[in-house]
Amino acid sequence: MAGIAVDEVSRDEMNRYTGAPRHDQGIAAKVRLLRVIEVEAFIDSTKGKHAREPSRILALDGVTNSQNVGMVVRSVVGAGLSGMLWPLVGQPWINGLVVRAAAGSIFECPIIRCDSLVAGLGQLQSAGFHCLALEAGAPRSLFSTTPSHREVFVLGSESSGLSEAVGNLIDERVAIPMAGSLESLNVAVAAGLVCFHAGGLLRADPGA
Repeated sequence: MAGIAVDEVSRDEMNRYTGAPRHDQGIAAKVRLLRVIEVEAFIDSTKGKHAREPSRILALDGVTNSQNVGMVVRSVVGAGLSGMLWPLVGQPWINGLVVRAAAGSIFECPIIRCDSLVAGLGQLQSAGFHCLALEAGAPRSLFSTTPSHREVFVLGSESSGLSEAVGNLIDERVAIPMAGSLESLNVAVAAGLVCFHAGGLLRADPGA
């Protein structure tokens, strides 16, 4: 197994190691994530010769379900976004459920770590990023917008939406139009639509 040492342990030891006895399925490993950077480093990476490349990232506000977070990661990677803004408070850090729901894409996703979402968004706005939030009832459709060269797409929780502190930083609010009487989509489904719109993959010409 590529030189990786494997130890057999008791179920009790496994449970203590993972902290998730209902989900570990009898195997566990500690993996070092190599694509985690701080906001300052991410901003620096968008300068110089990379300044002409679009920088579009996704952020979640108050989404605490690890499976939803993991599924959002899959969309961020699948749509080719620049990364995911990941606060250390208000959102679960990368755990077994996130890894499982992300189906391996967590190891391909640039993770832009910040202390809080408010702090991270503030830093990005100071660097010229436009903050666009998804909000049910907003007068403008997501699909009528053209993503900015530097954009952060923010999604709130299904139950409470955007927090007041994050909402005060938002530059523009848009909605996903609904054909029926449904009020909103699951946050992971909504994030998928946002990501693929942001990546240009829902338009007839992805390079437009």
